[in-house]
Amino acid sequence: MEHESEAMWRLYAGTGAGIAIKTTFESLEKAFKSCAESNVKYKAGKVIYVDYDTCDIPLLNAMALFHKKESFSLEREVRIVRFSDGNEDCPGITCSADLGELIQEVVVSPLADSWMFKVVKETTAKFDASLVKRIRKSK
Repeated sequence: MEHESEAMWRLYAGTGAGIAIKTTFESLEKAFKSCAESNVKYKAGKVIYVDYDTCDIPLLNAMALFHKKESFSLEREVRIVRFSDGNEDCPGITCSADLGELIQEVVVSPLADSWMFKVVKETTAKFDASLVKRIRKSK
């Protein structure tokens, strides 16, 4: 993205304690595919923003998961959905991903106090020190 939306920062991180993780569609696909188990498949795609009153959404296939209300189009979201052959009866599913492949940049809200930037760097270093150089504060 060439520029960041101040409106998005204010909407999603109004207190200034927000971060955004930037990636590309290709990196998103690669990060999950490289870690997939044999019984797991991933489908990635851009979200299609529609008027729910006038658009027929294909409810009987995975594409239904890639539709969202038109008023959210500012987000320009992509999604990745995990499908498994197993019978997983749990409230959440852990997915492995190659974070070095996935994360292009970590951007700290321009509304954040200086301590927030420091905390993000320190926390990231605990999990993957190589990602610290990809952190910046938004302008």
